[in-house]
Amino acid sequence: MSYSWPDRLNNGPKKSDPLNCEFPEEAKFKLGARSSLIENDVVLTRLGKGLKNALDSGHTVEPWVLSIFQWGGMLAGAVGVANKNWVSNNRTRLPEILKEGCEAFRSDDDEIVLPNFRFNASMTKIYSLLLHNFLIYDSRVGAAFAWLVNTCYQGRQIPELLKFPLPPSKSKSTIRNPRPYSDDFPSIRNDPIEYAKWNVRANWVLTNAMRYANENPGNPNAQETQFESLRQLEAALFTMGRDLTFAM
Repeated sequence: MSYSWPDRLNNGPKKSDPLNCEFPEEAKFKLGARSSLIENDVVLTRLGKGLKNALDSGHTVEPWVLSIFQWGGMLAGAVGVANKNWVSNNRTRLPEILKEGCEAFRSDDDEIVLPNFRFNASMTKIYSLLLHNFLIYDSRVGAAFAWLVNTCYQGRQIPELLKFPLPPSKSKSTIRNPRPYSDDFPSIRNDPIEYAKWNVRANWVLTNAMRYANENPGNPNAQETQFESLRQLEAALFTMGRDLTFAM
């Protein structure tokens, strides 16, 4: 199975959005159904650059945040309503909120302490574009982590530090938990501190795994990785964790 996102045509942010936000041309995009990693990278690179420039220049970041949410399918349904309400209620504070979040994550501490901290599957996409080596930790990537850990500890007790929790999934027809009848891979629900903690830990695991593989090419247990970036590795996990039905 190859990387493909989105599942359906994504015409980007709509001007008729109830938030009545004006989107710069660079914040607009169109992705065909099942677009490739390269096609998505072109869009994400542009959105990430626009968001960073807006933060640095003091321009409004609202259209960039909404465009990234739209890319991730986070402006539809109940999730979309929550995201739009949050953006609307924090319009003037968005730059401050994002800068505080970035500073907290750059400390490389897995205990994020911020007042009114917001972190979920939507926000992980924002920070992945603002920070270096920051993974999008959503339900698919969480499922891939859980499957890899479960495969290594088949029939054995899983250490607490490897019990990667699973973010909520919008899909009701796929399996994302390799041990659905145990609490080894718990769900993260409405707990931004816990969610951020495991996102940071996932960042640690993958960045160090890639570094170890590249620094130990002669070690048979550390074959040189073919991934050129964390984004490529994340895409592989995204594909792996899409549905564990046939991997159980």
